Amino acid sequence: MEILIQGDNKPIIIEFDESVENVEQFSAMLSYESHEFKKWDENDVKIEGTTISLPLTQEESRGITSRYADLEIKLVANGDIEFFDVIRFEILSRRDKRIFQIGGEL
Repeated sequence: MEILIQGDNKPIIIEFDESVENVEQFSAMLSYESHEFKKWDENDVKIEGTTISLPLTQEESRGITSRYADLEIKLVANGDIEFFDVIRFEILSRRDKRIFQIGGEL
């Protein structure tokens, strides 16, 4: 299981075996049960070679209040779904409970 740290501002990085630069459509959603935390499309992400980077701000990661979150990813190339998966993340709080630059505690 992957880990996301609540209050962190690191992007979610997804590595593929083959180049994903020919992707026509990309969509991803971070959610848990019926609560949607964040959505991305091809305009929101950085695609380079075999890597897709999904930006996530401190405020956005701080807003993830569940213990788990599911990242649903879909890639479309040449009119076909090339990749679809759901990745489960465990959500952990920062040890120091501080959110830098925006102040306050979790």
